[in-house]
Amino acid sequence: MLSQMRKNMAIIIWILVIAFIGTMIFSWGMGGVKSSSPRAKGIIAKINGEEASYRDFNSLEDNKIKSARSEDLDEVKTAQLRNEAWTDFVKMYVVRQQLIGNEIIVPEKMIFDEIFNNPLPELKNYPQFMENGVFSLAKYQEFISSKDPNYAQMYMAIQSAYENRLPGTVMENRLKSSVEINEAEILDEYMFKELKAEVKFFKVRNSDFRPADSTITEDQLKKYYEENIDEFGNNLAAKNFDYVLFSTEVSKEDSLLAKEDIDKALEEINNGMSFEDAAYSFSEDNSATNGGDMGYFGKNKMVPEFEKAAFEAEIGKVVGPIKTKFGYHLIKVADKKMVNNEVTEVKASHILVKFKVYPNTMENIRYLASKFKEDVELNGNDSKAFETSASENGLEIKTAEFVNKDNDYTKEFGQVPGISDFLFSSEVGEVSPRLYSSKGYIYIRTKDSREESPKSFEESRNSVLSKVKNELANELAFNKLVELQATLVDTAAFTTVAAENEAYFAVDTKPFSRKGYVSGVGKEEEFQKTAFEMNIGEISSPIKAKNGAYLIYLKKRDEFNQEAYDKAKSDIKNRLISAREREIMNLWMDTIVKTADVEDYRKLYAR
Repeated sequence: MLSQMRKNMAIIIWILVIAFIGTMIFSWGMGGVKSSSPRAKGIIAKINGEEASYRDFNSLEDNKIKSARSEDLDEVKTAQLRNEAWTDFVKMYVVRQQLIGNEIIVPEKMIFDEIFNNPLPELKNYPQFMENGVFSLAKYQEFISSKDPNYAQMYMAIQSAYENRLPGTVMENRLKSSVEINEAEILDEYMFKELKAEVKFFKVRNSDFRPADSTITEDQLKKYYEENIDEFGNNLAAKNFDYVLFSTEVSKEDSLLAKEDIDKALEEINNGMSFEDAAYSFSEDNSATNGGDMGYFGKNKMVPEFEKAAFEAEIGKVVGPIKTKFGYHLIKVADKKMVNNEVTEVKASHILVKFKVYPNTMENIRYLASKFKEDVELNGNDSKAFETSASENGLEIKTAEFVNKDNDYTKEFGQVPGISDFLFSSEVGEVSPRLYSSKGYIYIRTKDSREESPKSFEESRNSVLSKVKNELANELAFNKLVELQATLVDTAAFTTVAAENEAYFAVDTKPFSRKGYVSGVGKEEEFQKTAFEMNIGEISSPIKAKNGAYLIYLKKRDEFNQEAYDKAKSDIKNRLISAREREIMNLWMDTIVKTADVEDYRKLYAR
């Protein structure tokens, strides 16, 4: 068994990682160099007054990056993972503080019982605990009980993992213990979600009655805005910035290098290398491992340039290089299918050299970006230094749009991991470390702030116009329905009248609940309320809703049944408890994180 253990060290390493992280959460010790500088002391943050070490954060950060799929890791994704690691780090730290503050103590017996009866999920996949391909709890428990000294390290790692996990479990159980669901809540859930109705409705669609923009006066718009200002939300707190960009997009030089590479592949083929071997050696497409084989494909399946070359190529001959938006291709057609003397499908292989930024280009971009930051620091590392260094390096400074707090999206670059954190923790004129975007490296200088405030009339104008037009359309649609009401005496009339005008609809619904979705209607409170209050076989009065006006004919509806309710009550209660527990846990976590006093020193460690 020991030899098998040594062959399968991954599980032990995973357990050790859990133990390490747990130790980091529950046993962090501070100290080190006596200095006023957080970086000199190795401090990455102060969280609620407690110093958190850079070493611990860096370990967590590295583990997160190493656990990601390597093929997905570009520099933007890596920066995103670093930000996620920071969020996790702060969460773990404040949770640890909460556990200590609430004096959470886990009895030894509880730890042993958990280890013995609730094995870690990864241990359930361990071969030595399998029997006929299925995890055997008996084998696992025999191993835990044996305490064989050969496995001492593994026992310690498992115990440490549980010791560090269980305080959180105890805290979670304590929070969940406050959840109470009363009979009225269960009954409401049953009445509003379990009972169903079916109707046939007649609808006058309001979109056919929307007035032209020119018919709406400015006074109407302003009146609606002033009376409904809360509908238009607030401008969130935001900051904008100046920036310089070091583009990592494909350059002309990179395109020339891609052409050289495809020409080299063609040269090797002309010198006797098989197309399949050349594909394996040169192609950057997933088909390379199959010798470039793409199988059969018909027309309109490939980009036009590729399709034209493939359908016109002679069987067995190599054509290209063919330039597409993806890069340069060499194509070899193996077969063609014909219908009425016309090619309908071809079987082809290809070699693709993609348009990409080549390593030498990337190294040069990194060098220029690093040099700029060094020049900023040499020139004083302030707002003026930013301008001086940009001028010395021939860079254009541009100003970006405002970025909202807690949102890393920018109009200019899309997602820029960490940009919001920097902007909202920096002073005007402060220069950022290197930030990453899909368009390249950027350095930014914090510029102006905008406090949270109601959106102005001008900012909301388009939305106000749409709402005013919709309100008028609702009124016109409702009036039209009132006009038609006398002819809509039964469901047959619903269908007949609906056929007369594209703005009218007659629809039989599927069963829906009081709080459910109604096909063709959506969630319309007045519609569903009416359906559950009228009598079967009745036609309702006209209903004014958000997207039209309705008449309802009630076909059938579930009525309250005590026996059915009693059967469903237990499941409903459990569902409500689970939802409430999640709500409490999320609220607790959000609260302790948002109210944490965090002094973030990450920028002291970045370039």
